[in-house]
Amino acid sequence: MIKVNPALEHLGETPQGIFVLHHGIFAYPQWPAWDQIVGIKDPRFGYQIGGNAHVEVADPRHPITRGMRAWDMIDKTYTMADAGGGSHVLLATNHPPGG
Repeated sequence: MIKVNPALEHLGETPQGIFVLHHGIFAYPQWPAWDQIVGIKDPRFGYQIGGNAHVEVADPRHPITRGMRAWDMIDKTYTMADAGGGSHVLLATNHPPGG
């Protein structure tokens, strides 16, 4: 039996959205519904620690990103499959793997 947060069990039953940060994408690897919720079908990923990444605001008109501008940061970066067709990407980077 997969233990899932009860608040998540009813996602999709109402029209609200869900904002998932990178560390939440693989939060429930044994729950098939989570892959559908976050839009990532391939659970494999890689990461680099301490890379300089330039982050672009993919949708500057969205309420979450309104007023934000691109920035540079030094952080852990992830490589993973692209988000599914039903996903709405708000931030993006083209940070090269290993860079």
